[in-house]
Amino acid sequence: MKGFIGLHGCSLTINGIDEENKTIALNLIPETLRLTNLSKIKVGDFLNYEIDQTTRTIVDTLSRTLLKK
Repeated sequence: MKGFIGLHGCSLTINGIDEENKTIALNLIPETLRLTNLSKIKVGDFLNYEIDQTTRTIVDTLSRTLLKK
């Protein structure tokens, strides 16, 4: 697990991060797709996103720690 991200008000688990391509991977279960508008999102669409503070703190801490080595 890489943390959480909110997309269009839905809290989702980040499954993977591709730093080279600046992308994230999410696994969406059928029930989530049925109950939200996430299935209508297309490449190039603008998204409302939020990164939770815990994830942001972990990423910032790891970045500082790894850059010192």
